[in-house]
Amino acid sequence: MSKSVALSVRVFIEALPKNTMFGTRQLLHLGKRKTIDNITYSLVKTKQIIRLAWGVFIKKGSKLPSRRLILQFKNSLFGRKTATHGSTVARNLGLPVASRGRDATGKKKRAPIPQKQFDGQPFCVSGGSTSFKIFKHDDGECKQLIGTCERKLYLGEQQEGHAVRALWQMKKARFESLEDERILASLPVPASVLVENAAWMPAWISDRLHALSE
Repeated sequence: MSKSVALSVRVFIEALPKNTMFGTRQLLHLGKRKTIDNITYSLVKTKQIIRLAWGVFIKKGSKLPSRRLILQFKNSLFGRKTATHGSTVARNLGLPVASRGRDATGKKKRAPIPQKQFDGQPFCVSGGSTSFKIFKHDDGECKQLIGTCERKLYLGEQQEGHAVRALWQMKKARFESLEDERILASLPVPASVLVENAAWMPAWISDRLHALSE
């Protein structure tokens, strides 16, 4: 039985174009999980496929995808959305960033984020927080995925989405204390454009953007 499963897995992989990622979950219709894991382990060991992250692979001879694409693909296998975290965008835009373990006003949170060390900047993901290693990039870089509500992810990696997440992560108190000039200067798109997407942000952001776009 395992030989026929192994053959089916090889046929599946060979049919994929180069530079196409695939995941363990896409192979589960071919056999039991343990059998699939053993087959992919063997294919990695014999260098017929490359492991990009746990449960994510690519054919040998393919160009390695970026970390972002690996993150997005792995999460898509579980029906989850991924995007740049608001704190990363805020830094790039020159906006205040809430520190770990404290909210944007400087007060301690009831449940501080664990001080585990991760390489690079965090990403936000629909569902619960998690992390995983990305192989073949910086010797196994560990990425932090912070659970985020669907509304924050709706605009994705559009400039509008970046702006909304950057403003949102500041929290209401700091956002309201920020000068109008600084907010307008930092926005990647006009306030009037962001207002068109008011449904995807809290009222304390959309109301002020309305005022700034008048």
